Amino acid sequence: MKQTFILKNARADLRRRPRMRRMTTASSSGLRVVRAVRRVWSEASAMEVEHERIRKLAEHAAVEEARQPDGSVRTSLKHSVVPDVELVGVTLSPSNVLHSLTFHDAVPVSTAEQLLSHVLAGGRKPMARAALRELCVAVAAIGEEALASEFGKEVAGAAMTVALGRPRPGHSVLGQGTFRAAAPAWAVLAERHALSSEAQEVRMYRAAGLSELRIEQFADTSEEGIAQSGGTVAWLAFPGGFG
Repeated sequence: MKQTFILKNARADLRRRPRMRRMTTASSSGLRVVRAVRRVWSEASAMEVEHERIRKLAEHAAVEEARQPDGSVRTSLKHSVVPDVELVGVTLSPSNVLHSLTFHDAVPVSTAEQLLSHVLAGGRKPMARAALRELCVAVAAIGEEALASEFGKEVAGAAMTVALGRPRPGHSVLGQGTFRAAAPAWAVLAERHALSSEAQEVRMYRAAGLSELRIEQFADTSEEGIAQSGGTVAWLAFPGGFG
């Protein structure tokens, strides 16, 4: 009887062990998830604290101008506490074109608009070249089916290929032929995007009075320009500026 009881307990213990291992594994997975969530929350909290600090610094920042070797002038908004951080910046070229408008994520749009107003003070009426950094993302979000219903299957496929940065089937690279095939749709989509709230750079220039808009394709052939906008930029001018 005593030996039978011991054997029964041993068998029961063996049956329990896999379940205990599964419970241990599940508990470990749960702990990893909790730790990951805490880490993300901690990073987000730290970023918010940093952004709040930048916002406060921007309220008391000073305008600085620096002449570049090519004769252009970079106007920046900086604070002495973080002198190496450009809160807002824009360049005016010798040919009277504004470009390379940048601003820290934490800086309010109104602050960037104020810097543009400072640059335009004195009656200056330059044109502006604006990047369309979210254009490819916006086109990809539309979807190929919706694009095909408006532009046709072939043009839509090319446009989606440009937006995703992937060669068309049967092609090894994203070549000029693909960009040419996508051009009829891309020009329309770029203008729509430029007039949307997502195109912040364009929106700032328009708020500063540069209300006329033109789209130029194949203008930015840098790796970043192709990836972000398919090489497309927006030109803006004051009324009558394009002639």
